[in-house]
Amino acid sequence: MDVFKDFNLPIFYNNNKDSIFNTLEAKDIIYILKCILFPMSKINIKNILLTSIFGFNIFNINSYINNNYYLNIFIDEFYLYYDL
Repeated sequence: MDVFKDFNLPIFYNNNKDSIFNTLEAKDIIYILKCILFPMSKINIKNILLTSIFGFNIFNINSYINNNYYLNIFIDEFYLYYDL
């Protein structure tokens, strides 16, 4: 925390376990952001497909990830966001 103060950066630290940042939706958004940053990672693609936002189930995901055609579609899509 002192490092932020050394650079005169305001910070907000919330130690509340019921914070909005601990919700499933917040975790889903983190998975999506990781996939945008690292679109070639199969584990990131699996994680986002398992989120409630995408709504895939574990059986569908394995068939999509193991099929290079669909895997490349997901990778290309997230590269578009990465390039923004």
